[in-house]
Amino acid sequence: MALCGALALVAATGCDGGEVSPPDASGADGSVDSGAACDGCLIGEACIPAGTADPSNPCMVCDPEASATELSPDDGASCDDGLSCTERDTCSAGACSGETIACDDGISCNGAEMCSEDAGGCEPGASACGAGELCDAATDACVVGCTGGCTIDGTCYGARQANPLEPCLVCDPSASATDWSSNEGATCEDGEFCTTGDVCAAGVCVGGAARDCDDGVACDGAETCDELADVCQPGASTCASDEICDVASDTCVTSCTGCVIGGTCFGAGQRNPANQCEVCDPAASAAGWSSNDGASCDDGLFCTDGDVCAGTTCGGAARVCSDGISCNGAETCDEVTDACTAGAATCGGGTLCDPATDACVTTCSGCVIDGSCYGAGQANPLNACEVCDVGRSTSSWSANDGARCDDGLFCTDGDVCAAGVCGGAARSCSDGVACNGTETCDEGAGACAAGATTCAATELCDTAADACVTTCAGCVVGGVCYAQDTRNPANACEICDTARSRTAFSANDGASCDDGFFCTTGDTCSGGMCAGSAATFCDDGLSCNGAETCNESTDRCVAGATTCGAGQVCDPGTDACVTACTGCVIGGVCHAAGARNPANECQVCDTASSATDWTANTGARCDDGLYCTVADVCSASAVCGGAARGCGDGVTCNGAETCNESADRCDAGASTCGAGQVCDTAADVCVTTCSGCVIGGVCYAPSTTNPANGCQVCDPSASTSAWSANTGAACDDGLFCTVGEACSAAAVCAGGTARSCDDGVSCNGSESCNESTDRCDAGTSTCGAGQVCDAAADSCVLSCGGGTSLCGGSCVNTSYDPGNCGSCGNVCPDVANSEPVCVSGSCSAVCDSGFGDCDLDPTNGCQDLQSDNANCGACGNVCAGGETCMAGVCQAFTPVPNEILYNGYYYATLDGAPPGADYGTWTNTCQTNPIALPTGWALVPEDAGVVANVIRPNVYGTHCILFSNGVSYGVRTYNNGNPCGCSGSVCMSESPAGTWRVTSCSRRILIRRPAP
Repeated sequence: MALCGALALVAATGCDGGEVSPPDASGADGSVDSGAACDGCLIGEACIPAGTADPSNPCMVCDPEASATELSPDDGASCDDGLSCTERDTCSAGACSGETIACDDGISCNGAEMCSEDAGGCEPGASACGAGELCDAATDACVVGCTGGCTIDGTCYGARQANPLEPCLVCDPSASATDWSSNEGATCEDGEFCTTGDVCAAGVCVGGAARDCDDGVACDGAETCDELADVCQPGASTCASDEICDVASDTCVTSCTGCVIGGTCFGAGQRNPANQCEVCDPAASAAGWSSNDGASCDDGLFCTDGDVCAGTTCGGAARVCSDGISCNGAETCDEVTDACTAGAATCGGGTLCDPATDACVTTCSGCVIDGSCYGAGQANPLNACEVCDVGRSTSSWSANDGARCDDGLFCTDGDVCAAGVCGGAARSCSDGVACNGTETCDEGAGACAAGATTCAATELCDTAADACVTTCAGCVVGGVCYAQDTRNPANACEICDTARSRTAFSANDGASCDDGFFCTTGDTCSGGMCAGSAATFCDDGLSCNGAETCNESTDRCVAGATTCGAGQVCDPGTDACVTACTGCVIGGVCHAAGARNPANECQVCDTASSATDWTANTGARCDDGLYCTVADVCSASAVCGGAARGCGDGVTCNGAETCNESADRCDAGASTCGAGQVCDTAADVCVTTCSGCVIGGVCYAPSTTNPANGCQVCDPSASTSAWSANTGAACDDGLFCTVGEACSAAAVCAGGTARSCDDGVSCNGSESCNESTDRCDAGTSTCGAGQVCDAAADSCVLSCGGGTSLCGGSCVNTSYDPGNCGSCGNVCPDVANSEPVCVSGSCSAVCDSGFGDCDLDPTNGCQDLQSDNANCGACGNVCAGGETCMAGVCQAFTPVPNEILYNGYYYATLDGAPPGADYGTWTNTCQTNPIALPTGWALVPEDAGVVANVIRPNVYGTHCILFSNGVSYGVRTYNNGNPCGCSGSVCMSESPAGTWRVTSCSRRILIRRPAP
């Protein structure tokens, strides 16, 4: 029913009262009454649709279940009271009010900050310091001078320290040591709901793009952003008076199987576009929104985490800002700056807080920042884009360029630090289908928004074939045809299920998903929404290093505070407090040499570099979490990164393929062919005819798989203009927690079964699959106190002590035992030129001296840095032409006659004799030490294959030996089965065993150099 009159003018409306009689022409004002009943709120003579708010007071709304004759309070809804000195404004008893903004910056010596409505925010207090003194914000003490920072309003601020009251201003001594400087490019919050992506510019927070409120549906009118109510308001329906707008099909209909709200038909399970904590639930109400209790949501506040709906209100727990260190003060969350702010150090005069030991110290070998001592390479706990780099500054943070971070924006991907600020590339929302329009990223909704179909009014976009069709065997949603079992591109917990609905997505209950929270695991769909079933398991099994917790803000497990007393450290190897440590003492914990930092795989305990801090694990393999990089390795700044993924298919006429980080795939390029031509991918030429399939201006040969969808194939017998289903082909739905997927007849990767994480042992609890981390998480032991689960016997036994586990009847430390690494029986493999090691429960390898893992392939061992021309002395150090690698140094080589190329080396004899030449040119005297070798050549190690294939091919009794004083310089070979050796200065052979005699020991010396 159409809205008659504005709420503020109900009494003056020209409506007929809303009675339920047949149509008449004798209403109170002579107007024609439709005769239909009012399914909203009948106020005066106006029928107000359910859910409509009073334009002059958004805290009063039409709620027919509360009252059908007057507006009802919308308690708990977000609103804006228009005051600068309040925040978290919500509706209560029909009025909007908020909490008083806390202006205190945690520093006492600069006075008490107060909020002023006239000034529009917080104002600084008056310094408590005496004449000639300054308030040092880092130590909260009055000092005489300010070194390396900025003196502003009688307070000394450290370099790069932000204005506590205005995040767009920062102390930058290089620009000004007496005033705030602009914090250009930093993210901020301008306080306006209707702007997104706000950033600092010229010292002021500037609103970004206008919030996109468009829901992609035309028949329900144009949505607008309401700054007063902090919500997107629905538009006016474009349907006739006897019709309603069906948002699923974007058409005007006369009946609705879901919920009719405000003249619009919403499908079952669809959320209220203006309130994510309200949902259409026809079983509860077919005329109004129902509570979406328990669903994940976003309350828009930085200082809350893990937001969920409670009734119809979204809220979360307080964000944890604590870094677990007490001597640097208590960190707090600042809603104004959308950041965690540092506390004031608790150390006395002349001392500093050492976060590594959580103790007050007098000296610091790293960086002294805000009264705390941070070790070299340690990141700013409150900003991942800043690091202590003593090479650049020992008194302020340095930019941690290249490090991974999270800028908090949905519409960016692959965020990395640049100039100390976190940012990423634009998120690609493209689904690879052209006929359903161009998808865009909606920062306000935190989702990708569907585009407008390019098909004609009488056609539908078939996403499986990427073609406009007139009929659809699947689900028609928003003017788009989705095949059976196709997931909603905007919600993995909704699926096309024609058995339940052909006009809307249905709940995909039980399917694996990702709720976006790091601190939940076992995420599954329920009621069309994704939620975790358990908390992320952060416990490392040790007690003396404290209880690890999950930090949603940083997406990582945070170390606990050691339980050891003064003068002691926690030894993870024994789970005991000790007074001495042979490894690295970091944060009160003793880490073994070679152990990786649990919070950063690119940092390692290297006692040769530091016994009190982590060292960059340069060159180690790692995973930066990005699809669009490969062969990730740790840099010298302890940052994980890799080379760009090559998406090129080797064909030029179909355009340049690009990597899509958002979708974890390579996207096709645009054809370079002219009008009337198509790109023939097989021949890489533009043609006018095609014997396969012409799709998107490209000619694909029969049986070619769609590069963007492995479940589609070119099958000319089915279609020459669209992809056909690759039914039965193996595929991957992108979810770790499903296996055995196959392509359905609808060209959708589906049908996978849940990944089994069960290890077959009951006493260690039930293992679960973690979609967020792509791993199986351990269960909780069912054994009682003082017992452990013996996996071999599946029974609870008396506990092994000292942090060890019972494996095969013995107590072992699975964190460091190569024979039981991470779990009993998991033996670390032994690969060439390295020794297997177990580090924090993960198998690794330590290359032998003079070797390095240069190709990052753990299966083929380590490469020889002493003789490999491609890795001479160090991985990636390539010798120039005409040089060869000798003892790890690139050297020019001296040509030797009759050299032979064999298996990557040039071989020759020291005297330059050709293969098969007689041995008589050498005397029977053992050679002296050392042997004079041509430049760039080396003696050949023992290798019977080289002897047989290079020196004298196919001739029995071919030998090459050199001994001097019992030390082998070459290949130990055999003459008629007898070994050769030196007896004094004479070359002899042993025959019989134990008896040396002068005989025909080979005396030709074999040398080699690597092939360039």
